[in-house]
Amino acid sequence: MISEKDEVTLPELIDSCCDRLSLYNPKVVKEIIYVFLEELRDSIVKNYCVKLTGYFVFRHRQKNEK
Repeated sequence: MISEKDEVTLPELIDSCCDRLSLYNPKVVKEIIYVFLEELRDSIVKNYCVKLTGYFVFRHRQKNEK
């Protein structure tokens, strides 16, 4: 069983995607993943609620400094 302390790094996710998408050049797969992550980050920074149905929802919330 996998615990919450186990991690998957971005390079590991990219390698896994490349394995599953063996018809595509690994450089192209990596670029697509990076573009997706940049768009996700930019949308959150612009205060959009990003909903990926069936996966997760991201919202930016302001917090007061401690």
